[in-house]
Amino acid sequence: MTTLMKAAESAPQPSTDCPADKERSVDLEDGKIPTMIGHWDRSLHNRSGNRAYAQWFGIDPRKLAGMHLRDVLEEDRYLANLPFMEAALGGHEQQFEDAIADEFRDTQATAQFIQ
Repeated sequence: MTTLMKAAESAPQPSTDCPADKERSVDLEDGKIPTMIGHWDRSLHNRSGNRAYAQWFGIDPRKLAGMHLRDVLEEDRYLANLPFMEAALGGHEQQFEDAIADEFRDTQATAQFIQ
């Protein structure tokens, strides 16, 4: 599953359980893509993510690969997004707007989950 996020404000590991992951793997380390992009395998472990994606979640980009999504998102956000992620993993593209407010930001983001 690939997550694309665009907010109103402004080392990849190959998957062993999804052959298409290797074909879709791209180098996202250069930080030149203005959209946040993260790639998650079927078990919801991160396979790659660009610098903007890691910074959004306050994670060192070098440590993101291999992390489980539950360890990246707050529990309530993880549970709220789980049905969208499961649908995307089932082959149904998901796109939605999400209000994100925490101690660091109060913004609107458009999220897209694709398989």
